Amino acid sequence: EEEASCLRSQEAFVSNLPGCLDSAFKQADLEWKERDLPSGTTATVAFVSAWELVCASVGDSCAYFHTGKQLLQVSGNHRIEEDKETGKVVVTDEIKRVRGCGGSVARA
Repeated sequence: EEEASCLRSQEAFVSNLPGCLDSAFKQADLEWKERDLPSGTTATVAFVSAWELVCASVGDSCAYFHTGKQLLQVSGNHRIEEDKETGKVVVTDEIKRVRGCGGSVARA
């Protein structure tokens, strides 16, 4: 009974974690915008609980997980793409999304 209760608690925690991370990132973004600073943020958070890995990232950051046998990329990369010939920024769906939310995109 105690083991089953512990397992249910762990499952509830892990299932709520993505929403909590999403809320935390959105709150951090709001606080950053209130400061009216000209740069952005990047963050990667990973949480391992028994057999589950929850990973969240924003900005130009990427997370990897080593299984002991192989290296796995577990978060997406949000880099700006450039035209190799002109060096100009290629306006991707990600850039349109960021600009549509009132953000800006620039090279680091």
